[in-house]
Amino acid sequence: MIDLEPTPVDEIRTGTYRHLFHPEQLLTGKEDAANNYARGHYTIGKEIIDVCMDRISTAIVEPYNSILTTHTTLEHSDCSFMVDNEAIYDICRRNLDLARPTYTNLNRLIAQVISSITASLRFDGALNVDLTEFQTNLVPYPRIHFPLTTYAPIISAEKAYHEQMTVAEITQQCFEPGSQMVKCDPRNGKYMACCMLFRGDVVPKDVNSSIAQIKTKRTIQFVDWCPTGFKVS
Repeated sequence: MIDLEPTPVDEIRTGTYRHLFHPEQLLTGKEDAANNYARGHYTIGKEIIDVCMDRISTAIVEPYNSILTTHTTLEHSDCSFMVDNEAIYDICRRNLDLARPTYTNLNRLIAQVISSITASLRFDGALNVDLTEFQTNLVPYPRIHFPLTTYAPIISAEKAYHEQMTVAEITQQCFEPGSQMVKCDPRNGKYMACCMLFRGDVVPKDVNSSIAQIKTKRTIQFVDWCPTGFKVS
């Protein structure tokens, strides 16, 4: 629901039927076009198009496309990393202080995640892994090859100057729902496998210590038939 004049939509946001509509699907401008076609078509209306296009993507056909794509990737790929627009929108708003994230913001975040996954192919490190090892460690059965991706820390450029996080804090953030690229809560289920990739100036001793801390606290649960081991690189 889109209106350049915010007053009518605000009545819906605060009225009796506010629960019928998802808040993200109610879009408003700051002022109306004053019954002027040129004003609505060329100036004020044009400014809201980018925001509208980001919301139109959640059309009714999107679930069907997702199901059809999943069926295809079952047969033609060995490992598919999952991302979800809704989860990434939330990350941009909460962690990056972006009131209205655009597709550019989403794509840059996804690119950063994929770049980190393939970093060990391009840079030297103490415990590098290749993509074959991902498949070996994260895919228990050929058809279950959809790993859940998380990324931490995700902070804005302004905060990066004065916030310093330890390896243990970063590791713990990886298991928080707010760091996931898919909107779900693994705390309600169990893990089948786990692969931790650390990038940057990280000492293996700190990594082992943070992993041991998670195992001691038993904050995450693995399935009974899978060893509770972490693949680290």
